[in-house]
Amino acid sequence: MLGLGLAAPQQGSGWWPRGALYAADFRKHRYMAGGRSITPAAAFSLTRGGEALAPDSAGSYQGFAAHVPARTDLGLFSLRWSAMPLRTPPGPGQAFPPPIH
Repeated sequence: MLGLGLAAPQQGSGWWPRGALYAADFRKHRYMAGGRSITPAAAFSLTRGGEALAPDSAGSYQGFAAHVPARTDLGLFSLRWSAMPLRTPPGPGQAFPPPIH
């Protein structure tokens, strides 16, 4: 569970801690802002250009389309993104880029 702006670690009137301005429980798919339950679409946005696979508790993987959060019964699945330049042959008069270490 992710919570922001927590005033005290005491239970409030909902499932979120009292005094929280925002809370997200990705495992149980519940979200709050301003003391009210909100939809996942209102809680966060996601940008991912391609499809994703996410594991579930049965050991299987579920597929998710681009821009759709990869949530299973284990919660929200996220991978760190890293950029790797494409290694294409140089054109006429160009040199290969230096190796990546």
